[in-house]
Amino acid sequence: MTSIAQKLQQIEALRRQIDARGELPPEVLRRLENRLREETNYYSNRQEGGTLTREETRSVMTGNITVAGKPLKDILEMQRHDQVTLDIFRIGKGELKLSEKRIKDIHRAILYEEDPVRQEQLGQWKTEANEIINSRGEKFAFTPPDEVPDAIHALLNWLNAGLEKVDRGKSDPGSVLLLAFEFHHRFLAIHPFHDGNGRTARLLSNLILVAYGYPPFFITDEEKGAYNRYLTEIQGYGASPEAFIEFMLGLVIRSLQLALDVIEGRDTDDWEKRLSLLMTQLPPEPLLQTVRSRETLLTWTEELVFPVLSKILPVLEKFDGLFIHRRMYFGTGSGAAEVHDLTGMQQFFGHNLHDSTGEVSFEVHFQGFNRAPGTPFDVRYKIKWLCQPYDYALYVPAESGTAQFNRPYSRGYTDEEIREIAAQVGAGLTDRIEKEVGKQT
Repeated sequence: MTSIAQKLQQIEALRRQIDARGELPPEVLRRLENRLREETNYYSNRQEGGTLTREETRSVMTGNITVAGKPLKDILEMQRHDQVTLDIFRIGKGELKLSEKRIKDIHRAILYEEDPVRQEQLGQWKTEANEIINSRGEKFAFTPPDEVPDAIHALLNWLNAGLEKVDRGKSDPGSVLLLAFEFHHRFLAIHPFHDGNGRTARLLSNLILVAYGYPPFFITDEEKGAYNRYLTEIQGYGASPEAFIEFMLGLVIRSLQLALDVIEGRDTDDWEKRLSLLMTQLPPEPLLQTVRSRETLLTWTEELVFPVLSKILPVLEKFDGLFIHRRMYFGTGSGAAEVHDLTGMQQFFGHNLHDSTGEVSFEVHFQGFNRAPGTPFDVRYKIKWLCQPYDYALYVPAESGTAQFNRPYSRGYTDEEIREIAAQVGAGLTDRIEKEVGKQT
């Protein structure tokens, strides 16, 4: 049995182990995707001279495009590479159809050029000859520009014919791997674009793999030399691609083993990467600075609750002429008492406050409506603050629902919000009076 055949067997054995786990929980899938995205983005861009560190790569993956001290080109190309990688992960089996347009779209999507002339070259076949100094230090010229369209057309016909055989069950599923890597080195021998051919080739090969249920491969810094040597031997000296394909199959085995480790919880050395990635997704500063305590509640009522009530009291006075009497009650979760002014509320609160106080309430009771010919009626209206362990919520009843003002203890109300709360109280009382008057007409 050849080394290629042995590696194909290893790959299928690992796939069966993964398939045996059944449907994976969303958090495992998310962790697996993030890990493979990171490895693919980080190493593929480093291979082309990208300067972002692993931590900076994670930061860009979460939407941050301001990495201090790094070229904008490197940052934007990492962001673009990640977006194409995400699109590849989303592809479903049977949705793969490589075309010239798709190849050009991917090339255009991953590169960034500030120069207008070079911008025009993105997603376009090269118009000038390109060459490299290979791993042996010798010059190697790629396919001439005028031959690129026909060469790409022939390569795609060959690839899609091979994939069609797999789809129809006329080829072993493992042959997808051979097709992907044969395509890879043939594409690089053509080098159809002025720049970005390596990244494009790796993305296209990974697109094929993911579409057929394999994980993407990545090439580490230590493996870059071997990767380039194998390509040099094929492109410049007509070597068989078997050694290159065997090398690439080994990368797939590594990705499958990584996936299995994540699924089985053995990827414990990755916790710092996961934590670092999570930190980049969170606000830069703590949002929670205070927890409920007697001291917190005393400060909170003096700075937040009583200023709101001081604006509500003048609103209540506007309704006094419609009723014989107005009574007010102020309370905590352990009881309430009748009060006559803001000072009375403050005194009551100071005597009845404790660490676990869960509610602060204010209720007004208007008695004896004096402007209707029918039976006099009363109107009650109550607002309350729920004091939760880390934040508070004010509930203001209204006919259209309940207005809520939720926030942490360290954050108060703006002047505009206090006016809005007082206006909600006035509107709520008016709604109730109109409703009662309407019953009598």
